[in-house]
Amino acid sequence: MKNSPIITSLADLDLYFITMGAAWFHNYPNGTASFRFLDRKKQLPATEEFVRKINEQLDYLCELQFTKEELHFIFDLRYLKNMRGYKEFLRNFRLRRELIECKIDQCVNGEPCIDIRIKEDCVITTQFFEIFTLAIVNELYGREMHPEIDENFLRKSIKERVPTIKSIQIPFMEFGTRRRFNKLYQDILLENLVENRDVNLMGTSNVFLAMKYGAKPMGTMAHSWVMFHQALDDVPVGMSQKKAFEVWQNTFKGDNGYALTDTLGTDKFLKDFTYLDALTFRGLRHDSGDPQKWADKMLNMYRDYGINPELRTLIFSDSVNAETANSFGKLKKSINVVAGIGSYLTNPISPTHCVIKMETANGGKPVAKLSDEPSKAQCSDKNYLEYLKRICDGGY
Repeated sequence: MKNSPIITSLADLDLYFITMGAAWFHNYPNGTASFRFLDRKKQLPATEEFVRKINEQLDYLCELQFTKEELHFIFDLRYLKNMRGYKEFLRNFRLRRELIECKIDQCVNGEPCIDIRIKEDCVITTQFFEIFTLAIVNELYGREMHPEIDENFLRKSIKERVPTIKSIQIPFMEFGTRRRFNKLYQDILLENLVENRDVNLMGTSNVFLAMKYGAKPMGTMAHSWVMFHQALDDVPVGMSQKKAFEVWQNTFKGDNGYALTDTLGTDKFLKDFTYLDALTFRGLRHDSGDPQKWADKMLNMYRDYGINPELRTLIFSDSVNAETANSFGKLKKSINVVAGIGSYLTNPISPTHCVIKMETANGGKPVAKLSDEPSKAQCSDKNYLEYLKRICDGGY
């Protein structure tokens, strides 16, 4: 028996896939990339039935197109307003089903596991699979683990959680689409947060829900944007991150500017992030490693450049909850602080540790994310990973 579609709108995604798509469209229209799924803690049931359900949802997904109303909302954003060519691209856009494959494979230890691969093709297309696939996998996993949960349970559960969420003392954005328990949970949650005016909600990364509830859509870049530049023929690998930031700023003219700092590790980031970058990017996002040590390094960087940190923003997004968000409040005297909160908001019931990361780009060249947290590093080519580490440790 067929299940109903989980994803019913292409706008049910994080805004940064739209913004990265714009940057790829304008700078690398012929760029290509593949992506690979990883179940970090081997939580998913590795069964043919679970695979069938994922594939069924991918079939539904590839039938969707952006609506006129969705495109109007997206391209009314200040930094996208004049991108008419990209708007026309999205007007006719559909995900191609033949580019994604889900099956059971063997893990390193020989046990069966879920294997999802997005084949290398036009990066503007393949990148969009990431968010939808993760949302599908998490919702199916939630159904598997908690088939008894219904809408009444969700509404009661969220209502009970609102007081705790109200206790978050710094501004925060909701960006839990990829790890949500299900679509309904995220929808009810955002409805409640928007209605409670004493909640420090800044906005949401989910474009569809921002449009539905009048929330501010938020998001800039992901690791894949920086990783892609490792595979450019005319840019040395050691210069790839600098190139990624330069192209981003040229695309958005200094608007929509928050830089992700840990793709190659914070120390390498500090070598690459120029005075001009510090002037033109509005802030920085933390996604791995010790947040306090990271904040100290960023504050010192701004001060060394003679830039008043009070004019910049630090976004903390690594497994943030109410308690950790409030711990960042002590930095408010020195710099603006914001929390980006995912699983804690949208999936307190059965959170997973599944990710999808870029694997190759521009003709099968390997790319990697190093991270400040070794367990978050990802690369399928061990030789390339060691080479990249040496490059980052030793400079250019």
